[in-house]
Amino acid sequence: EASLLENIDKLYSEVLGSGGGRDSGDDGGQRSSDQEVEQDTAPQAFRELLQETLWSALLTARGGGAHSDVENGVMQTLEPSALSACISAAGGSDGPVLPGSLMRGLAAELPCLHAALVAAPGPTAEGAQPTPR
Repeated sequence: EASLLENIDKLYSEVLGSGGGRDSGDDGGQRSSDQEVEQDTAPQAFRELLQETLWSALLTARGGGAHSDVENGVMQTLEPSALSACISAAGGSDGPVLPGSLMRGLAAELPCLHAALVAAPGPTAEGAQPTPR
């Protein structure tokens, strides 16, 4: 859980463009080029992290059976508002944020988590229509 939070914090900082300790001096245009690369790669990196987190939760729930409370743990760590922010940050022009197979698995095995994801604005899964903001 601590590793997940560290990854989320790191990506959150990258997505918000904290600059990673860059100096504020003249960089001859390099900064705008770096920012363009970050803007292109940040949603994809965030999407991959979100997918990895959700697949891990799904597989952990499957492996733990009735004795695990994975859904509650994920929902406490990533509340619905945080999930919505994750979907927004991971969104991009290159398709849905989450694969349909993941969403179907979540619907069947982690229904509260699935409902929170479906309620998030934007195209959450393959074939899904964007939810109005």
